[in-house]
Amino acid sequence: MSHTRRLIAWPAVRLLIILGLVLLLSGGLPTWHAGATGGPPLTTTATTVVSLISRGNVAAAEGYFAPVLQAAAPAARLQQLWQQLTAQFGAFVRQTGAQEQTANGIQSVFVHCVFARDTADLVLSFASSGKVDGLHVVNIQPAGPQATSAPPGITPAAALIRVLTVRPIQASWFAPTFLIAVSIAQMDQAMAGLTTELGPCTSLRPLPDGGYQVQCRDGTVEGRIHLESQGRIDDLTLTTPQLTVRGLHAPGAVAGRAAAVDALLTKRLQNHQFG
Repeated sequence: MSHTRRLIAWPAVRLLIILGLVLLLSGGLPTWHAGATGGPPLTTTATTVVSLISRGNVAAAEGYFAPVLQAAAPAARLQQLWQQLTAQFGAFVRQTGAQEQTANGIQSVFVHCVFARDTADLVLSFASSGKVDGLHVVNIQPAGPQATSAPPGITPAAALIRVLTVRPIQASWFAPTFLIAVSIAQMDQAMAGLTTELGPCTSLRPLPDGGYQVQCRDGTVEGRIHLESQGRIDDLTLTTPQLTVRGLHAPGAVAGRAAAVDALLTKRLQNHQFG
């Protein structure tokens, strides 16, 4: 008997580092609205917000946020996220321009920024009120010649096995950009839910597309993982869980177990699905 569900999915953090300000396992992403009514141009608001945050005046920056973003990222949390960003990219140097774009009904402004080690676009998305309700980072590029990084001390397969089986989960396993989007507490919750639904994970099988099939006691799930230059996880996706009931020979027991697990999967998915 097989049941297939979408379980856990984190978007690629390599190019789209969602600052996670609203990425909660229990609630998912907020609804974004297109357009702004009145107020200053969106590019002006966006460059002002980036300038305020870069100077440490996060309280003033919060005044430009929509309520959902204010609730998800109070000033102290926003300051922490910026510190994590500059720890990876280097100190903020300057803005070099801004460009407004509209895609899928969402109005956004790409603020081009230079850091000590990298350049990146800080993308601010806007609600219809003209307030900022989304913030993420894209188009990360080295700002200049980079020192050759030492080869990572762990393979992607080993890193995936570690995050699936070793407890407690350690922040040092993940790149700062990943932790901006997903906290260790959220990882703990997600991995506990996976174990509850499919049992302990026991092995990996490489897939032709570069991912892995994760074999668990009661089923399988497909995993994709990417490590940055220091061997830390900056992209992790777990999708397509399949429940396989084994070792239960009585028909009634099999049906009962399958129904129970199916109900549990449905309940967990209500909390964990945010793709």
